[in-house]
Amino acid sequence: VRKQWDLTIEEHSQTDGFAHPASEAMRGLALDNGAAAWLVPTLQTKQFTPFELFLKQGAIRHSVGVLYGKNGQLLRTASIREQRGDRSERVWTDAVAQVEPWEPKGRWRGEEHQIRSNLSRGPARNATWHWMPTGQSNVFFPDHIILRCPRQLRAGEPFRSRCCGWCRRMNCRDSPLPTTATHA
Repeated sequence: VRKQWDLTIEEHSQTDGFAHPASEAMRGLALDNGAAAWLVPTLQTKQFTPFELFLKQGAIRHSVGVLYGKNGQLLRTASIREQRGDRSERVWTDAVAQVEPWEPKGRWRGEEHQIRSNLSRGPARNATWHWMPTGQSNVFFPDHIILRCPRQLRAGEPFRSRCCGWCRRMNCRDSPLPTTATHA
């Protein structure tokens, strides 16, 4: 299925973000480093809730899609990996299935961006991340990408979703793609 939308600032710019043409509830937010998100700023009861986080590092772009059911339970996740420009150096594998859980070692470094529900942004900051068990769902994708998100969303409760992964292109085991947090 292929869909095409015409987006304009005049028609789609809202006080709570950029309106998605296929959903009245979804908004788009973008950061100056190329990271972005499609999200639902206010959770609606008995409605499906989709999110997509876009992470960018040079010519490498990665997004994760998350879908929550009408009861707030996590239903589906997806990982989309892109490489633009020079393709002589292979960055991503062709694997598409989730992989067996593994325990990351060491501290990962990156940059964290926070967008609050009122659209104000916290300053970009250096961040470290190390593996700690939580009550959240951990999804392990190919290419050492991990998505950590709530198993269930509840209206009125803040939450955080995080995606991080190793950058294979530079063989830097302790350096992830940028980390993005939403609804923190």
